[in-house]
Amino acid sequence: MYMIAATLSLVIGWACIKTAGDRLPTAELVFLRSGVGLPLLIPIARLRAGSLWGHNIKLLILRGLAGCLGMICVFYGMTHLSMGDASVLLNTFPLFVALLAPFLLKEPTHPRVFLFAVIAFIGVAFIVKPSADIINVPAFVGLAGGFLVALAMIAVRKLRATENTWVITLWFTTIVAAGSLIPTLFNFVMPTMGEWLMMIIAGLILTLSQVFVTKAYGFAAASVIAPFAYAAVLWSYGLDILIWKFEPDMWSIIGSSIIILSSLGNMFFARKPCIRTGATS
Repeated sequence: MYMIAATLSLVIGWACIKTAGDRLPTAELVFLRSGVGLPLLIPIARLRAGSLWGHNIKLLILRGLAGCLGMICVFYGMTHLSMGDASVLLNTFPLFVALLAPFLLKEPTHPRVFLFAVIAFIGVAFIVKPSADIINVPAFVGLAGGFLVALAMIAVRKLRATENTWVITLWFTTIVAAGSLIPTLFNFVMPTMGEWLMMIIAGLILTLSQVFVTKAYGFAAASVIAPFAYAAVLWSYGLDILIWKFEPDMWSIIGSSIIILSSLGNMFFARKPCIRTGATS
């Protein structure tokens, strides 16, 4: 339920980002998204955790850097591709998580998980459509975003053993804001009132999504939780149709179906989900 809530929040935030990104630079979008949530996170984190200083500083920083670069890639893809296609490229991160988790997290997994991951990447190819007009810089940047987000999620899984949810989220938001500040200063575009509104909504709801994601990865194994992120693909294509009047073609529909079915198979064969009853932040 936490992961479903996180993906729904993500899609709403992405829609705001895509709308504001028609005119604003990518780095500025990233900075505004983080800057909106930071003033709210500091007092909440102090109240809930008692201290803003984490225990595993190195991993908190690495998670923040991976998340910062991943967010830049994701926002770039969102503003240069259709929302549905950009969402699919981002949501390769559960595939990367499933492939990397056994090695980086030492989580038990079924060998068929790797087979389902390969099948799901075939589905990605149906959506990306390897041709001259699709395989371009935004597509590759979006795919890189998926990989970087996977590294960040794996770091979250490790951090949940020692860190409070709000501390993890605060460090992530702070590092993203600091990392995107310099390029924003060199290429700042004054937002309109409508763009300010979009970014305020995006900042608040994407910050909430980070909290949901952090809690989700604290309750179950990464390979079990990650496939639920694919709900965002369906919702993104739905907003493409409702807001931007863009309808996915048959190849995208086939590819999305392959990915979702592969993810369900991945979830079914993932062994020992490691659910911790009564886990708290």
